[in-house]
This record gives sequence, structure tokens and C-alpha cells, in this order.
Amino acid sequence: MKVSNNEMKYETQEPVDLLSLLSKFQEEYRNVFIKQIEGHVFIYRSLGRAEYKKLLMEDEIDPYTKQDIICEVCTLWPADFDFSSCSAGLPSVLHKEIITNSYLDSLESRQNVLSYYRSEMYALENQI
Repeated sequence: MKVSNNEMKYETQEPVDLLSLLSKFQEEYRNVFIKQIEGHVFIYRSLGRAEYKKLLMEDEIDPYTKQDIICEVCTLWPADFDFSSCSAGLPSVLHKEIITNSYLDSLESRQNVLSYYRSEMYALENQI
């Protein structure tokens, strides 16, 4: 019997303790999130404003490739996930989550973050 290359291969993967991974990444990065999309679990960090601005200024890159790049840059686990060969909706959903949790999705959310940090500066301990 011949086996074609199109048949599914079943891989055995060792179980991963997501909570310990999440706490490890939270020590390294300030904002870390976890999201399950289409049966895949992703641990990702927020996107910095400078990173976002640099990517937006790249005119040669199409918007879908920019989504893939943002997903690759911010995804902490699984580190070797290939966003260019997965289903089309997965990077779009993860990209939207990353942008929302990075407070880059609207002017209102950016103003809320600015107001929060301004109010923190009224505390004497923070001014010192």
C-alpha cells in the first residue's frame, strides 16, 4: 500500500505547562496575553508603539504580510509557528487581538492610556 504525502501525520507532543510559560514571559515582558484560536494556543506580548510605527512606514509591504510580521514579532509561544502557511483567518484574528491589547486600535484607547499614566504622576511617590 502506498502512502501519499497528502495524508495527515500525527505527531506526539509533550504536554506544556502554559501557566509556568505565561509567568516566565510576564517576568521578561510587561504585558503578556494568552489566546486560543482555531485550536491553537498562543502566548503573545503587546506591540510597542515604535515597532508599530516602523512597520506602518514600510510602503513596500502589503497589509497581509504586515499582519503576519506583527504576529511573528509578538508571538512568544509557540516560537516556531508559521503564520504564512496557516489558515488565512488565524493571523487576522491574532493581529486584531495584539493591536487591541497594545492599545493601538483607536484614538480613544490611546487617550485612556495617556490619562492613566498622567493620573499616576500626581502621586508624590511616582514624582520622586
